[in-house]
Amino acid sequence: MTAVELVRAGEERLRLAGIGADDAPFDARELFQAAAGWTAAEYVLRMRDEVSGDVAAHYEVYITRRAEREPLQRILGYAWFMGDQYEINEETLIPRFDSEAVVRCAEEILRARKTKDELRILDIGTGTGCLLIALLEDHPEAKGLGVDISERALEAARANAERLVPGQAFFLKSDLFANVSGTYDIILSNPPYIRTSDMAGLDPEVRDHDPRAALDGGDDGLVFYRRITDEAPHFLKKDGALVFEIGFDQAEDVSRLLAARGFREIKVTKDLSGRDRAVSGVRDV
Repeated sequence: MTAVELVRAGEERLRLAGIGADDAPFDARELFQAAAGWTAAEYVLRMRDEVSGDVAAHYEVYITRRAEREPLQRILGYAWFMGDQYEINEETLIPRFDSEAVVRCAEEILRARKTKDELRILDIGTGTGCLLIALLEDHPEAKGLGVDISERALEAARANAERLVPGQAFFLKSDLFANVSGTYDIILSNPPYIRTSDMAGLDPEVRDHDPRAALDGGDDGLVFYRRITDEAPHFLKKDGALVFEIGFDQAEDVSRLLAARGFREIKVTKDLSGRDRAVSGVRDV
């Protein structure tokens, strides 16, 4: 069987497994390229070549995993975010395009700042480190600290930072602010925000493969927003900002929490699909 025939057969299996018509062709081809060790350009040049038995067997394993609704990124072991490749593992969320709104929001805040002091950024629940690293890439003079309760997540974050922003990012195991010291210009967080009652209805790729601890935000989805909002002012510099990723329907609730804690200049930022995705506020002096 040729490469293109194998990929088309894989694509059909993915469609039958309930994977959308937009995703199935892309996933089938990406998995073949991973199984064969080919680049996208090699696939175009060699798609009519006969495939070896070893490659076909490897591809079969990948297609079976994807048909069982394991996410493409978890099979490959990496995900893309804002143009960079990030190592992931079983204790990290998969970076998603929606989260770019957090980085864009933080960038707007930092561009408005005029300070000669070293810029310091804190990322609570850092996971792969993608939010922190994306921001540090645009600020080579800055230093960042990412904290997470999972040591396995921190392993991925350290590897990503060493490759993308060497010397700028440091990582620490901590339950939110428990082991954090010092003050920061900006605090980022994409906390667990799915309501417990909504967990069962998530797509299988999320429900069955993302770490539950990184998803479940309690009965109302706001447990971690409350904890972080209450503690963040102690770790922010004067006029420091707190930036949250939120669920699409949580802007009003999270904005209210920030206002109640005395934050000002509260702003909602939309993601690329036009949904509310980030909420920010500035520490009141």
